[in-house]
Amino acid sequence: MAGEPSRERTDGLGRIDRRVTRRQALKTGAGIGAAAAAMQFNVISRRSVRAQGATIRILVPQGALADGLTKTAPAYEEQTGNKISVEAFPYQDLQTKAITLAQTKSGEYDLYFVDDPWMPNLQPDINAVAIDVEYGYERDPDIFDVCYDVFSWPPPYGPVPQSVRDLGLETHQYGLPIVGNVILYTIRKDVVEEKGLKIPETWDDALAVAKAVTDMDAPFYGWTARQAGGNVDSIPILWSLGGDILDDDFNVVLNSDAGLRAFEMIKELDQYAPPGSVTYQTNEFAADFLAGRAMMGMTWPGDTLVAMEDPAQSQSAGKLLYMNPPAGAPGGKGASVLGNWGLIMNAFSTQRDEAYDFMTWITSQEHSLEYAKNGGVPFRKSNLNDPELVAKFPWYPAQAEALAAPPKWRPRTSAGSEIVQLYGAAVQIMISDDLSPQDALDQATRDIEDFMATAID
Repeated sequence: MAGEPSRERTDGLGRIDRRVTRRQALKTGAGIGAAAAAMQFNVISRRSVRAQGATIRILVPQGALADGLTKTAPAYEEQTGNKISVEAFPYQDLQTKAITLAQTKSGEYDLYFVDDPWMPNLQPDINAVAIDVEYGYERDPDIFDVCYDVFSWPPPYGPVPQSVRDLGLETHQYGLPIVGNVILYTIRKDVVEEKGLKIPETWDDALAVAKAVTDMDAPFYGWTARQAGGNVDSIPILWSLGGDILDDDFNVVLNSDAGLRAFEMIKELDQYAPPGSVTYQTNEFAADFLAGRAMMGMTWPGDTLVAMEDPAQSQSAGKLLYMNPPAGAPGGKGASVLGNWGLIMNAFSTQRDEAYDFMTWITSQEHSLEYAKNGGVPFRKSNLNDPELVAKFPWYPAQAEALAAPPKWRPRTSAGSEIVQLYGAAVQIMISDDLSPQDALDQATRDIEDFMATAID
């Protein structure tokens, strides 16, 4: 951000020295002996605290994620003697609370659930614990690399603001994935078969299918989408067709041949969408599938898909195919939008060891599987292909496919949500027929550039 103060390489409590001491203990001349001594100290320290019954406070979004954690935590409490306090807030309140607590260096909570676009706002190099440095955490091959990468800081690749690059920070792991969300493409496979069509490989194929099946009188719509409020659901079309909002140097590159083709595709697909879809949010989008009047669309895993697969309330149940978004060209690969949640350790917690112990416990293969069964969203390859889970949540293999592709993340800046909203606003105006695709592209580019000139280096 413009005028952003320089960041000190300390958390204000002298803990940077503690990190260096631990790292040195594992690498200095004493070698194995020093490492063993350090490990023994940590084990003794943790056991003594467990005997006292530490309470680990976790900030969590309301809903299935909090409920699942509440159901899963008792097993940890029984094993360790520690208590887990799950404190849930609505999404917007949680975002405000997490960022405010970080900015005020509060130790009220030990762990935060963090939606991945919030990472820049948290300034993790100051307000979170680098677990690869502090604890020597190593990546588990059962977890998708992108799910680790998105909770690293600074971002290991992709657009990075100049203000962050100027800090010269090394990339470290500041969080562990706890929710493996990613946007998926879904289509009525029964209608594809009945009409002798093919599952779309490209977005041109998807457009052709939408045109072939649409019957406005029935009604049956070839396409439906969330369009209100700057939604990101159309961004996979942009990315899959080779466009982007920003390049790696944080220049706005939306207004390109690929960007224009993407906006044209979005506009063309909307010809086969329900009247009024320009104002659609999640409930309206889901209603089209529940009523059996929608052919395809882009959606996030979660409660919406649970409802769409429930025969008691959905006419589309058992008839939907889920997949990574279509590609821009034959033989290519579609690109989805990442929407992971991570578990971040507060740098100002006085219970780091206990917090880390729970982080690694809940994200382990065994306990993350149990969390998924209790309402969480898997992020491990093995869990997304677990037969019991797949039988209940048939989109999980597609989720694994999309995470392996891999998906891309939204702009890694504290103003990322504003950039996406400006993009989405131009798309929404275009859909309402007030702008041509080129005019909408021009407006989105101009608005984002004007905003970044005052808000971002």
